[in-house]
Amino acid sequence: MGISDRKKREKEQRKTQIIEAAENLFYLKGYSATTMQEIADMAELSKGTLYLYFKNKEELLLEVGNKAAESMQSIAEEALKGKETGRERFEALIWANITWYKKHPEQFNLFSDAMQHLRPYIDDPENLKKVVEHDEKYAQMAITAVEQGLEDRSISNIKSPFDHVMVVSVLQWGLLQFLKDKGDIIERMYGYNLDEIIKYAHEVLFSHHRK
Repeated sequence: MGISDRKKREKEQRKTQIIEAAENLFYLKGYSATTMQEIADMAELSKGTLYLYFKNKEELLLEVGNKAAESMQSIAEEALKGKETGRERFEALIWANITWYKKHPEQFNLFSDAMQHLRPYIDDPENLKKVVEHDEKYAQMAITAVEQGLEDRSISNIKSPFDHVMVVSVLQWGLLQFLKDKGDIIERMYGYNLDEIIKYAHEVLFSHHRK
C-alpha cells in the first residue's frame, strides 16, 4: 500500500471516528447541549483538526442523519419483501416508519428535537438539498407504490399520489411526536395501550385510499 493510499485510509478512519463521537454525544446529551469541543475531546483530536473535517455542528448532524436514514432504508426494504400490490407496498412503507421508531427511538428523538436548530442552516438552498435528500428518496418509494396501487386498483379515491404521501407522512410524524411527548402520560392517566393507538391511527390514515 502506497503512502497516498495509507493517508487516504487514515483520513477516512478519522472522519468516521469524529462522526461516531458526535453521534454518541448527540444521543447522550442532545444536539443543542453538545459542543464541538466535546466532540473533539471524545474523538481524541484537537478542535482545530475537527474543523478540518467539519465546518460546523450542523454538518455533523447531517452525517449522523445519514446513518439513521440508512437504518430506515434497510427497514423499509425488508418491509417490502413479499408485498405485491401497490396498496400492500405503500402501507408496508408507512408501517416501516413505526418499526424504525420502535427500534431506534433515540434517532427519532434526536431529529425531532434538532430540526428547529437546523432552520438557519437550511436557509441555504444547497444545505436544504442535503437535509431532504433521504426524505425525497423515501417519499419517491411511497409515491411509486401509490401509483402502482392506482394502476392495479388496490388503491382508489386518490387524486394526487404526491399529495397523499405527503399528508399521510405529516400526520404520521405528528402522531409519533405526540406519543414521544405525551405517550407515557396517556398510558398512565387513561390506560391506553400505545401500540393500540398507533394501530387504530393507521387504520384511520389508510381508510381513505381503501374506499
